[in-house]
Amino acid sequence: MRKLKVGDIVARKSYGYDVLFKVVDIRSDGKERIATMKGISYRIEADAPESDLVLQTDQQVREYRAKCDKLAEKVTRSITSRQQDYIKKNFIEEHQEKITESFQDQAESYT
Repeated sequence: MRKLKVGDIVARKSYGYDVLFKVVDIRSDGKERIATMKGISYRIEADAPESDLVLQTDQQVREYRAKCDKLAEKVTRSITSRQQDYIKKNFIEEHQEKITESFQDQAESYT
């Protein structure tokens, strides 16, 4: 494998390639090169020895970003749905008496 350089997109073997990172700095600890990295889709910073990192292809980066985007959409939809349910529930609770009176008035007008 070629030596990593600042700007490369990598994944950590030791974490099962779970998060992709951009290399922002490389230093040596005397024995090996250590990369400082920032997550490309998550707010995370980490460092790892170069031997633990695998350079990612453009295709792997596209697939990873698509997967992250899909997950973000799913979470957003879930949050929006829960907010709407909360609003409906609270509206009904806050206005239950008026709603009941309105239905009763309408029912009486039919009798």
